[in-house]
Amino acid sequence: MYYKYLFNSLLYLILLFPQLKQNGNYKYNVTVNKEPNCLFLHGSRGQEAKKAGAITNQLVTYTEVKHINPNLWGDMRLYTNCRKIYYNLSDTLHKPWDDPVLTKTYYNFAIGCRQVDQKSKCTQWLSVSDRPNKIFTHSMGTLILASFCQFHPKECKVFQDTKIKKVSWYNIQGPLTGTPIADQVDTWCNKKNGINYLLAKYYETCEYLNGELRTTINNRSLKPSYKSYLASGMLADITYNYLSGGICGNSAWGSTLMAESEPFDQVIFGLKINYLWAAATLDSNGNSFQHIDLSKTENDGFIPTNSCLGKHRSKFNSSYQTPFYLAKSNHIEGTASTPNSLLCSLGISQSYCIRLWYRERTRSVNIQ
Repeated sequence: MYYKYLFNSLLYLILLFPQLKQNGNYKYNVTVNKEPNCLFLHGSRGQEAKKAGAITNQLVTYTEVKHINPNLWGDMRLYTNCRKIYYNLSDTLHKPWDDPVLTKTYYNFAIGCRQVDQKSKCTQWLSVSDRPNKIFTHSMGTLILASFCQFHPKECKVFQDTKIKKVSWYNIQGPLTGTPIADQVDTWCNKKNGINYLLAKYYETCEYLNGELRTTINNRSLKPSYKSYLASGMLADITYNYLSGGICGNSAWGSTLMAESEPFDQVIFGLKINYLWAAATLDSNGNSFQHIDLSKTENDGFIPTNSCLGKHRSKFNSSYQTPFYLAKSNHIEGTASTPNSLLCSLGISQSYCIRLWYRERTRSVNIQ
């Protein structure tokens, strides 16, 4: 009885707590309209695509996603105002982000294709009224769609042209200039010893290439030295031409220590992702890298924050009410698959309100 009374009292105080103030410099462009249809395209995955029951060539529901991996995205039925919600389950572990079939598949999903064949040709379209007009791409998923737009700018005007039905695209923690973590994982796989190798093997990020154990091809394509990063030199700028908003994280811990619920699981994950980043700051002898001091680099536990921001930090704000959101989030929390922080619920800080950001972005079709 005591605990029930304490919980109810705390809930009552939260409800009475003053609401967070909206940034005075930001104005919504809101018109009365129907709720949007939303599509959530994941980043680097592969294990899920090989599991029994996985549907890899068409859009799926959250029930089907949760059966495969509940951490792929949060249950957006609870955290958005979306009328229709779609997800994908694609094997992005065994392909680079610039693979032509993969990029065309993601683009087709984004413009309303429900099902594709092995060559990414659309075999079934959603009805016009059910096609997505809010697209959220996480991590490598942003690179996949950006790669298509880099070489097919005419087709990607759908993300820009207000004269036609606009599709709003949001980048969730995409490594637009790569991540040094990928270089380190490659080293861990190649050495085949130590806890870092076991960690990489557990996450299925090692494979044999010409008889040599290397990191998987998708991770190799996330290296800052990867050919497609170097070839364009301006992938981040190209991508931002199409974006309506996004989330970049700058905390490897994120909400771990102040989660609203499931604190134990979140602390365990926070330890994992913090260890991953900490391990990547050292060479095989335990010395800090000389070419980049990762220990002092702003990051989300997997990518440097600047890799997400590009040259566009000025667009971002620490308020969840703005389209471009610089959040105290680690790399997984951007998917809304983990609870918000109590610092958000109590109105202390807007920097920890990932799920509220998604709700704001989906209040209507026309809101950015």
